[in-house]
Amino acid sequence: MGVMRFLTPRFSVLLIAALTTALAAQARIGETQGQIEGRMLREGVGKAFSSWPKNMSPRDRERAERSNPLPALQPYFPEGTREAAYWKTAVRQRINAEEGWRVQVCYFRGVSVLETYQRVGVALNDFEVKAILNLNRGGDQPWVKVEKGAAGESSFGGYGYELVRDGAPWLRAKVQDNILIIFNVKFDQAVFEKRKVETEKEREERQRTQQEKLPESVEGL
Repeated sequence: MGVMRFLTPRFSVLLIAALTTALAAQARIGETQGQIEGRMLREGVGKAFSSWPKNMSPRDRERAERSNPLPALQPYFPEGTREAAYWKTAVRQRINAEEGWRVQVCYFRGVSVLETYQRVGVALNDFEVKAILNLNRGGDQPWVKVEKGAAGESSFGGYGYELVRDGAPWLRAKVQDNILIIFNVKFDQAVFEKRKVETEKEREERQRTQQEKLPESVEGL
């Protein structure tokens, strides 16, 4: 995603502004399901996700499903988390266009806390990433790019952007494969801690099983 270095700063700003307008129907962290679907499910804009585009090859479908980060985390979501998936066309008024977005949203206590924007048909680019991040700012505070190695603990194995609100981290984001992931920090920490506890329990259980089988496994040596 290095295309931005070839463009002037002014042109980059104008292009991102135009993209922000074009992508305004996307989901946004902190909104209710009704607010998000009021934009996403408008005629000619988006619909509930039911299947991949017909022209998508089996190999590309498999890759798209495999790159989805949510299935591995679902067992650790707080009770009451609800999920929804949408298809957002990238071609205005062509809801069944082959190019678009699969947008997955996790709702907790009535509002969006985790969103994935998976680009379909073409590669996700820097301008789209910046435009979607801008839509999720919700104020004057800018997103800050986090250098590799500087990110703290996260259920997504790190993050590349952080947004602060009222002096504390509020949102974080990460680009992974062809997906932009944006998540509420407190929700992510809850998932991370639950996963950590469950992983430790599984490790201890394996050790107990190994210890119990030890006399039999070495008998006769």
